[in-house]
Amino acid sequence: MEEKNNILVFAAHSGNSEIAYFNNVHLLEENDSINLYYRSNKYIYQVKRKYLDKKDYKFRIKQSNINRIILITCNNKDKLNYLVIEAYKKGENY
Repeated sequence: MEEKNNILVFAAHSGNSEIAYFNNVHLLEENDSINLYYRSNKYIYQVKRKYLDKKDYKFRIKQSNINRIILITCNNKDKLNYLVIEAYKKGENY
């Protein structure tokens, strides 16, 4: 996870049911932090974009040389679109 161009994408249900992976992801805003723990390491990402994407099961992810994480989930206010949160690894140039 130290190389450039890593894109981690998590697409899952949100809410508080047993099938939900995310909880309160809709509350994330620009500049909030996302902590990812992997193999005893902590990776911190900073939210850069929050947007809606058409719910057609085709995810539009632009290529970049920045390590980032993308969270995709249902949008509880608009059933025609996904909620997408894009965050860049903290400490990298954007």
